Amino acid sequence: MLKHHKYIVFLFLLPLFFLPFNGMAQEETAQKVAVSTYLEKLEKEFNIKFSYVDEDLKHLEFQIPESSTLADILAAIRNQTPLRITKLNDRYYAISKNTLVDICGMVLDNYENSTIMNATIEVLGNNITQITDMEGRFQLQDVPINANIAIKHIGFKTKYITAQELTAHDPCKSILMSPSYQQLNEVVVYQFLTTGITKQQDASVTLDIEKFGILPGLIEPDVLQTIQALPGIKSVDETVSDINVRGGTNDQNLVLWDGIKMYHSGHFFGLISAFNPYLIDKVTIIKNGTSAAYGDGVSSVINIQTQNKINDSFVGGAGFNLLSGDIYGQLPLSNKVSVQFSARRSSTDFINTPTYNRFFEKVFQDSEVKEKKQPDDSGEIERNEDFYFYDFSGKILYDVNDNQKVRLSFINTNNNLNYSEKTEDSNNKSLLQQTNLSFGGSLESSWSPKWNTHLNLYYTRYNLDSQNIPSETQQLFQSNQVLEKALKASASYKLGSSLNWLNGYQINEVGITNFTQVSQPAYKSNIKSVILTHSLFSELGYESLNKKFIARGGLRLNYIKNLETFSTFDEIILEPRINLNYS
Repeated sequence: MLKHHKYIVFLFLLPLFFLPFNGMAQEETAQKVAVSTYLEKLEKEFNIKFSYVDEDLKHLEFQIPESSTLADILAAIRNQTPLRITKLNDRYYAISKNTLVDICGMVLDNYENSTIMNATIEVLGNNITQITDMEGRFQLQDVPINANIAIKHIGFKTKYITAQELTAHDPCKSILMSPSYQQLNEVVVYQFLTTGITKQQDASVTLDIEKFGILPGLIEPDVLQTIQALPGIKSVDETVSDINVRGGTNDQNLVLWDGIKMYHSGHFFGLISAFNPYLIDKVTIIKNGTSAAYGDGVSSVINIQTQNKINDSFVGGAGFNLLSGDIYGQLPLSNKVSVQFSARRSSTDFINTPTYNRFFEKVFQDSEVKEKKQPDDSGEIERNEDFYFYDFSGKILYDVNDNQKVRLSFINTNNNLNYSEKTEDSNNKSLLQQTNLSFGGSLESSWSPKWNTHLNLYYTRYNLDSQNIPSETQQLFQSNQVLEKALKASASYKLGSSLNWLNGYQINEVGITNFTQVSQPAYKSNIKSVILTHSLFSELGYESLNKKFIARGGLRLNYIKNLETFSTFDEIILEPRINLNYS
């Protein structure tokens, strides 16, 4: 029985003697060995001889295949090393190092390991290039073994790798590329759109007319056309009389000409600016953060200022285009008094130019007014239109002394259209007239280096009159008038090198009249409304010593009283203002 147990123990322990040797054989097969050392073993085992240069085999290793035949071992050496093995006869073999190899790889980014397609693979010093496919792979043949490979792609750092590193890999070696981050230098635009346009530190935009250039498509430096090229400003109907700032309506813009509020700013139904650009000194556009000194400008403030200095000599000019002729001048009467004037009159009522015809067609393209030669489905219709416009302005500059300056300004604009249609049975007439008359004055006083005052008053009147006479018995007359009178006084005091305190008072009286009269049936209506507004405003401004940070905050208190309408009301409106800018 004991002998029987010994046989059982012997049979159980017998496999254990073979396990270490089997594990050692697998380990020897899996690990890499030096090629030169293993060749010596093959020479003894298969009774063969290898001829080679020791330097070619230096540092070369390969993984021993599972098969122990000579052919499989030599094939493994060829595949895993850049060696060429040539059989001379049954016993002798020649081994040399390949100078050209086949390489492959897969290009990935090192962040998400996603493939990079269209990466450029360039063999430096050779004319061998390729781009990766959709899976980021590439393959190159007959590449010098000592060559350097450059892998490039937009947005990634260039990767350099040797050709030898890309050989003897199955599957192809993965190459990770790092994203390239580049810090861009600050770009300062000095001439935005054209010359003479400058963004101020408080985010307002100033147009310097003396340095002003002409935008493409304009025949002269039209200020109201130019501001529509600024971000956030456009006109939905492509006119200068209907400007929309950041989605607002035109009546939400405060348009000032020498401190006078303007209700009409364009000729030819808004296609041409009504302000002569050659007498304008600068235009300031404020789209947000408006000062508490301004009221009504919910969307923006467009402040147009004419020349405010007395010249030593006469300056003037005249011009003519296919729409109008104009003249302007600045005449110094003494070293303290100067006169400015400008006038413009259209030639459209006695000369039909191609420019006028195109403008006329654009304005009345969606109305009953057509050109004379355009056919009409209703039969023979004789059409006649007579349109003209003019404007003239003047300014008196009087310097009382170095600290007090008086300015008187005046502007008048007019647009007239007379249109008639005549057939055998009827004679229709339509008349349309737009006029704007404004004048005002200002007194600027500097009482000390820290204390300044400004007094401004103006009167402005805008009329829109129309007559429609379809027959001798049927007549329609309509008239709309806006009349405004205003007085504004403000004082500015410097509290220090960085602080400025502004206070002021403004009173406005605005009257609106709507008149309608119909001959048949007899009807007449005349509605008038008057609003009186008292405003107090106070504002504190701060500017850092390095002039990079500007802060402005204030309040405007409005007391509105309706004097004459269907119902009277009083209302108080408080308007906070704040403007912060850092550059």
